[in-house]
Amino acid sequence: MPHLMIPSEELDAVRSSPAGSDFTAKVLPFRQHQASPSRSDVTNTQTALRRVEQDLEPLRRQVTSIIDEILAGNGAAEEPVRESLRLHVARNPGEPERALLKHLLSAPSISNDPA
Repeated sequence: MPHLMIPSEELDAVRSSPAGSDFTAKVLPFRQHQASPSRSDVTNTQTALRRVEQDLEPLRRQVTSIIDEILAGNGAAEEPVRESLRLHVARNPGEPERALLKHLLSAPSISNDPA
């Protein structure tokens, strides 16, 4: 089956002609070209990202303070916890909130039930 990309008026003319009576064509739809984002869209996105970064600053300061306190400890029993936290901080540079969250999610669950 031939694939034609011709205007519908020409296709109707071909179909209505005697020679085109046994002619079947598959008309493929044209795909709209996706335009690149405009400069204003890019600027708006950058502005929104800066605003999010600014909103995260108080949280990041607080989380950094928590991380610093944990890492400043010197108890031998807590060393595996500190090592795990150091690893998460190293894997998430500039994102202390993500590092602390991943550290907490990777920690074994603590149960208050007596054994």
